[in-house]
Amino acid sequence: MAAENLRYLSEKEGIHVCQGTIWSQYAVDNGAGDGSIVYRNYPSKEHFNKPAQSAKDLIDCVNLDGWMIDFLNARYPGARRIDGVNCGSRMGVGPIETVIRLGTELGVSQMLATTSTHFDKGFELNGFAG
Repeated sequence: MAAENLRYLSEKEGIHVCQGTIWSQYAVDNGAGDGSIVYRNYPSKEHFNKPAQSAKDLIDCVNLDGWMIDFLNARYPGARRIDGVNCGSRMGVGPIETVIRLGTELGVSQMLATTSTHFDKGFELNGFAG
């Protein structure tokens, strides 16, 4: 989403968190399909891919990427079997690769663990959930 769209969500709709970018990660290079960074951030009014540089520059809408992953699995480009389990760089929160490769029970467990790492542990360490 463009910076102006994120600003609109924040100021007009009262929405302060948005999956505003899509990330097509490969291995651990942090390469995004649109050139953005992989971590959540408050975007700049100048451009959605640029984290805010000051309070004046900040759009009050955390910009989430569309593909939060498990960075341990991200070490394996594509897919690889490890101890009989399918692992790969695009596994984490995304159900397509995670559930298809691991099955429903283990896949959903992996998705919940990845989400918890990003939000629960992130909040504990940083004092904010982003």
